[in-house]
Amino acid sequence: MDKYHFAKNNNIWWLKKQWGDRASILFNSNKWDSLPQAIIYMIIHWGSMIIHKEDWTFQEERTYPKSDDPRNSPG
Repeated sequence: MDKYHFAKNNNIWWLKKQWGDRASILFNSNKWDSLPQAIIYMIIHWGSMIIHKEDWTFQEERTYPKSDDPRNSPG
């Protein structure tokens, strides 16, 4: 499963695939206006999205589709 990071860098929120060279999406709005667009991207591309706070600390992790969440998987 691909892992993405939703974080802020130089006053721009972005969604970037882990270990990727470039952001998949750049957002020109604040975190809470950008997050729904990032969720739509994740619903289409499937994977795990780690949401960071502005200071880059961990906030939460979400899996898309939700049915692929490892906590719900057997084993």
